[in-house]
Amino acid sequence: MDAIKFISRYQFYVEQLEKITKREYEQELLELKKRDPHDFISPERYFNSDAEAMGVVLSLFLKQLGEDL
Repeated sequence: MDAIKFISRYQFYVEQLEKITKREYEQELLELKKRDPHDFISPERYFNSDAEAMGVVLSLFLKQLGEDL
């Protein structure tokens, strides 16, 4: 998957994460939804699978949690 496809699917990945997280993390998920994936994915980036792309979103979420603690 190239960067353009990731960018087009970014909101979908965040929504999937939202389905499996506790309500207490709503604020962090809202912040993820507001982020522009163009800011952290370079045009040259390539993902070997959907799972790898989802892992990027999960990593952003976990990083956000660490900053909020």
